[in-house]
Amino acid sequence: MRRCQALAFTSAIRCREAVITSLFRQVEINGKETRRDFSGRTVTHAEFASQYKMKIAPVVMFFGATGEQLTAPLVGAIISEFYGAYFDATLFEAKPKLTPRGGS
Repeated sequence: MRRCQALAFTSAIRCREAVITSLFRQVEINGKETRRDFSGRTVTHAEFASQYKMKIAPVVMFFGATGEQLTAPLVGAIISEFYGAYFDATLFEAKPKLTPRGGS
């Protein structure tokens, strides 16, 4: 079993003069490491994965600030040659649903 890497980075997207900050996290679906969920509770990676029905890896999910899913999950590697295009399309779908910091 792979150990969860401490993969977290932020990016900023300029949107109508507002800055949208994104936080990316890697979750190990069977992991015992802990993190805070969107309600502020401390949960293991496995509990977080179960809450969002993550059963296989990789899965990419985009969430809003309060935990709402912004797109359908991107599950599995699909066809590796096209994965980047699928990822870009999912990110493109999520971007307009992101809320600027301090906005609604």
